[in-house]
Amino acid sequence: MAISDSNPSANSGLRDNHSRGKAGDFLRENITPGSVLSFVSAYFTVHAYARRVFVDKQGGWFEVQPRKIEEFPIPNATADQKLQCEAISRALIFLHRPEAAALPNHGLMVSYFEQWLNGLVYELFFPGELHARNLYLFDITASIGFPADPAGAYYAAKLQLVFECAHDLNNPLRAMLADLQTIEEVRIIEGGI
Repeated sequence: MAISDSNPSANSGLRDNHSRGKAGDFLRENITPGSVLSFVSAYFTVHAYARRVFVDKQGGWFEVQPRKIEEFPIPNATADQKLQCEAISRALIFLHRPEAAALPNHGLMVSYFEQWLNGLVYELFFPGELHARNLYLFDITASIGFPADPAGAYYAAKLQLVFECAHDLNNPLRAMLADLQTIEEVRIIEGGI
């Protein structure tokens, strides 16, 4: 099996946040009320994994070996970690609804929550690397109460308060998210190396 890195139309549904399309755009186009999403499949960059483990071929193709696909890492997550990832995922789904566009700082909220969710996923995949730098995103996230029900009448207002708290210059989460860029694995995944 071969996957083209230079011909997006030849790659079925894979999104890599680069040449094969953005996962967020795909989600905006396809999420409907009641959709159940896996936070890992929605936010992990498959392209970065492919670049690290598959053999490069001429023309930007990868040679995909079945053994390497079977070795694709799926991190263990505690029930609390899953709930935290799901809460931010629900917030992002809500923020991509047309009616949410009128919220103050809407674009900044979307960007920050995406960065936050990515940080949690990085902690699942690379706990040793993050913890060696005292980056404990799940611990900080647990201390910030996300509203539970996106269908609730006050969800938008509560979400705005969560954002204001989490984005505050004095909140350690903000510094931790900035520090993620010092971790080589994060830079590779985000295309910085």
